Amino acid sequence: MQILDVLHDNDQKYQYIYKNFSRFRFVENAISSEKRLIHMVKYFEDIKELRNSRTNSLFWLQYAMCRLSLSQFKEAERLFDVAYAFSKRSGYKENRHLDNQFARFLLESRTNSNEYTDFMSAFNRAHTICVKQMLDEPLAHNPYRVAINYLPFLERRIGDVQVGDLVGIIRSCSEIIKQFRRRTGHSRVGNVEESCIAAMMKTSKLASDTLAARGVPI
Repeated sequence: MQILDVLHDNDQKYQYIYKNFSRFRFVENAISSEKRLIHMVKYFEDIKELRNSRTNSLFWLQYAMCRLSLSQFKEAERLFDVAYAFSKRSGYKENRHLDNQFARFLLESRTNSNEYTDFMSAFNRAHTICVKQMLDEPLAHNPYRVAINYLPFLERRIGDVQVGDLVGIIRSCSEIIKQFRRRTGHSRVGNVEESCIAAMMKTSKLASDTLAARGVPI
């Protein structure tokens, strides 16, 4: 990577290799699962100061995804902040990938970590991102992939949310279903979308059942 950093601007093939060797999925697949905790973080730490990494928002996004995959949520949050700062500096280029992974982070961190208490604020931010992406790119799969996380989020935080929050979650699920129905006439529906809609139905039912148990029928 140090050599590629020097050669980066000489040829597009070097740029392509550098970019791919900076991708989280490439690094993850290159390291055996039992060694990822140590070696993935070390790898990204070793290349973060290279010229073509240190101010590149997509590099910091890949590093954030690495930390997220290891459930190191506070570190991932810090790296998302860095990625957004460089994205803003470069005119918000490629921001949809960053937004999509940040929405995933918001849901997964509030589901799987006890380091946060702003559960519904994070959920609402993630939902806003998902719906915006569905509106901006009706054929995109990734926002549906992220929205699948609504169900484990509610299952984990069912005791932490209030009546108004549960009503809001039901409305959010309905909004995702509405966006799904808008796109069905434009493209073939894939497994991701079908799984997402199934998750929305289960999430909505869980919220409704919980409201009924609290004496608030829907």
